[in-house]
Amino acid sequence: MEIELIEHTMINSKIEQSNTLYLLVDALPVEQWAYVPLKDDDLEIPEVKDFPQIIKEQDRYVKCHWLWEDTDWNEHYRQGPCLVEIEPESALVDFFAETLAVEGFGVLLQTANSTNELIEHLRSLLRVRVQGKGLVYFKINNPRTLASYVDTLAEEKLAQLLGPISNVIWRQNVGAKHQWMNYKNSHRYEPEQKNMGWFIWSAEEIQQIDRDELLLFRKSLLNDALHYREIGYFERQPTMALQKLSEKALTEVIYQLLAEAEEYQVLDKKLKKRWVELFLYYKNYVERPAYKMILQDTQLHPNRRIKNVNYLLKQELKGKSEGEVL
Repeated sequence: MEIELIEHTMINSKIEQSNTLYLLVDALPVEQWAYVPLKDDDLEIPEVKDFPQIIKEQDRYVKCHWLWEDTDWNEHYRQGPCLVEIEPESALVDFFAETLAVEGFGVLLQTANSTNELIEHLRSLLRVRVQGKGLVYFKINNPRTLASYVDTLAEEKLAQLLGPISNVIWRQNVGAKHQWMNYKNSHRYEPEQKNMGWFIWSAEEIQQIDRDELLLFRKSLLNDALHYREIGYFERQPTMALQKLSEKALTEVIYQLLAEAEEYQVLDKKLKKRWVELFLYYKNYVERPAYKMILQDTQLHPNRRIKNVNYLLKQELKGKSEGEVL
């Protein structure tokens, strides 16, 4: 079986009516996304919602099963991965498709086995073994890398990884573009007792997943740039030249900026992404000596450099026609 590329409108038709449906999602990122900070002119303190409240606003009948509960992470189990049991016609399916998945949160899972068997299998995958590295924390519900897991593993080994999971539906976000995906696991599952670390990734498999993730990261930066070119963002000076670049030439510009980021010891992906954004969309600012001095100061931590530049940029743009910082 291969991954099936589907449209958003096909999600309901891909749900197997005979099997139980779940949403597997990490609670803390959803809570952080839903948090509304207090504004200076607010008279009332906004309500801080926890994950069950956010989910049950869509469907109050769902059941939450916490994967970290009664494990090494029990103290923080309500911040970890939650398996939410839902009905196929639940409003939570649309909330996932139209909101959570857009933000990169979670996947839909199905199984013909019991909920307890699914929970035990998912808990056994909280840590996996990587050849040459030992035990590492693992997230099977990462929509950015799930397609790479499916493509990298041999069919039998993929069936072992999925275990009782018969069906997976997720959205892979690639910058300004995305693709919905569906994978059906036809292998029969026989429940067995497994401890964390039973699943082993080879060094070659991890290398392939890392390569896929790097390509996806670069593609997301290109898709964002193509999106801004499409809406005419580059038509203003001094980024006007970018408006006329071919996709290949724009790709080369992005790769060059990524290389420059590494040259100045900016290695974290989020910071590299911001480095590219700054030089693509705010070229007239960040090429000034004051900005370049901060960005190229390798004595400062990369996070501090990017934060300082973001602050300066926000102050300069305040009240100008350029609007808010992207």
